[in-house]
Amino acid sequence: MFNFLKSFGQGTVRSLSTSSILRAPRADPKKQLKKTIKDKRRNKQNPALHPLYMDIPKALRYLRSAEIGEQASKSTISLLITVIPERGSKPLSGLLKLPNPVSSSKILVFSNDPIQMNVDTSSFLMGGTELVGQIADGKVDVSGFTHSYATLDVLPELKSIQRILGPKNLMCMPRKGNVADATELPTLIESNMGTMPFKQTDRHLSFPIARCDFSDKKVLENITEASKTIHSLQPPGTKKPNLIGQTVISSTKGPGIVINFNN
Repeated sequence: MFNFLKSFGQGTVRSLSTSSILRAPRADPKKQLKKTIKDKRRNKQNPALHPLYMDIPKALRYLRSAEIGEQASKSTISLLITVIPERGSKPLSGLLKLPNPVSSSKILVFSNDPIQMNVDTSSFLMGGTELVGQIADGKVDVSGFTHSYATLDVLPELKSIQRILGPKNLMCMPRKGNVADATELPTLIESNMGTMPFKQTDRHLSFPIARCDFSDKKVLENITEASKTIHSLQPPGTKKPNLIGQTVISSTKGPGIVINFNN
């Protein structure tokens, strides 16, 4: 009897092993393909056919009315753009230079050499090894900064604070174009002042495009520039272009409204 229970127990344990319980079911490739085709078809259609579509001036009237009682200069208007990637395509990312900046730039500059700037540096925080140590120790909060630059001499030291800078898109790397030697760094910074970094996350691009105190003309100028910049990342002939689909404009407290981002 004991031997029977022992063998029965072993069989039960084997049949209830974690490998069989925790193994996730495989997604049906046919269902995934159908879903992708459906998403592409929906995002390719004329945005004017969407029930929540409005032309931009009309959408702005609704969004501003939703912000009544709030300070217009602190109410942000944002875009949420759906991006359907092709297999093997790269996420969209870059710098957007709006003709009417939404907010002022706050810049981190890492260098052990003195940097001579020809612009107002009141919104700059500059330093080398000492600044890296202060950030690592939590004495300097980098959450309010919008851009970062570094010279080659201090670049290896930034690895110690990569986990702090990385999530805030402030890590300096040559491939990001925010690293140069001390003589070239001022020109690089000045040429990028007023720019806003953007990066595709999953299937979306999201970034502020204006404030509620902007005129319709300024909002339209910013949206037009954003459209040109994002579509230029995929010039004609790109082998695996992402599909830039449905675009929604919204405000801090307002609803999401579909607009035409292609024109």
